[in-house]
Order: sequence, then C-alpha cells, then structure tokens
Amino acid sequence: MSAAYPPRITLVTPSYNQGNYIEATIQSVLAQNYPNLEYFVIDGGSTDQSAAIIERYAAHLAYWVSEPDRGQTHAINKGFARSTGEIMGWLNSDDVLLPGALDRVAMAFQKDKTVEVVTGFRKVIDPDGRFIANIFRGVPEAEVLLLYCPIMQETTFWRRRVWEHLGLLDKHLQYIMDYEYWLRMTLAGYRFTLLPYYLGGFRQHAASKGTTQEDTRQRELAEIYQKRLM
Repeated sequence: MSAAYPPRITLVTPSYNQGNYIEATIQSVLAQNYPNLEYFVIDGGSTDQSAAIIERYAAHLAYWVSEPDRGQTHAINKGFARSTGEIMGWLNSDDVLLPGALDRVAMAFQKDKTVEVVTGFRKVIDPDGRFIANIFRGVPEAEVLLLYCPIMQETTFWRRRVWEHLGLLDKHLQYIMDYEYWLRMTLAGYRFTLLPYYLGGFRQHAASKGTTQEDTRQRELAEIYQKRLM
C-alpha cells in the first residue's frame, strides 16, 4: 500500500443496546491504526450504556450520534449518506475487525483498479470474544448466490462507485439487507474478489439477530426473491 496515498475507508457501525459488545467493536476498528479512516457510529437511541461508551471514543470518530431511528438498515444508510470514502463497508456493533484487516482491504483495491468488491474469511467468536471456529468460503457464482449467502458481511468492502450506482440498502429489510445488497451487486455485473485472509470476527450470542429472528429472515428472503428475480 502506498504510504503517500492510502485510500479513505468509510466504515459504519450501527448500534442499538449493544453495550456488552460495542466497546470491543470500536476498539477493534481503532486498533487497525489505519491512517485514512472515516469511522461513523450510528446508535438508535440505546437505553443501556452504549451511548456513554461511544462518547468515550468520540475524539477518534468522524461522527457519532445516539437518536431514535428506524432500525439497523436505516442507521447504516444514515452513515453511508455522510460518507466520503473511496472504500465502504459496515461492521455491526457485536462483531470485530481482525488485526490488519483494513490494510489488506486497501492494498487489494490499490493494487488492482478493476477490483470492485472484496470479501474475506471469518472467525466465529463467543460472547466473551473466545474463538469458536474458522469460516472460509470461496466467491460464489451468481447461480450459487441465488440459493444461499456465502458472503460474510463483516469481511466485505466495495468501491464508492458501486454504492453510487446501486444506492442505499433496502430500507424495508432488517435482517438480510446484506444478502440483498450482494445479490443486487451480482445482478448489476459486479464481481467479488476473494482475499485469502481472516478479516472479521462474527460474534455468536443469545441476543443476536441470527439467533432470534428466523421468521423475519424467511419472510424477507421471500420478498427479495419476489422483487429481484420475478
């Protein structure tokens, strides 16, 4: 990566009542020591200790707010609407970036100007941050992506021009807005480039959306297929 011009990375963390985990999330981002980072934390008016934790790191954030919103997707879109970065992504408030992740992402985009979207491998961690499993998958063909989502959100970043073309995340989705965005990218002809590194840590815990909202996921999946494929 060129020391003279590291590309600006915009990273958005949406948050609501994740006081048990958000400090680890923020620390994992700041510990990247990436020199051209635009980091937003968009909190939905948490009633726990989240806002106090975020405020402690305010000097290191490009912007943060704690106010009522319309959910996770709305929070992410609010952050992206403020963004100026050439590279974009989001990190949920219970997940983490692994050491060196942003440097690896920036290097991939700088090395090959035709790269449009990158994705990497994931480590699964428990509520205390202890290792559970490694997850590594290849980049799927479009036909595979229609069947299931092998793309891991906290390890995925894209160029600004992709976002400018595709627009915001689907505001009607609260569970699989990431899958819909990957599908939209694929249908628009953008290709995913696999980085053979562990970039993010996905936290499993009892209150995570992946544990508590299976009915919502299935309903939204049906909506995506109806809207995008029929």
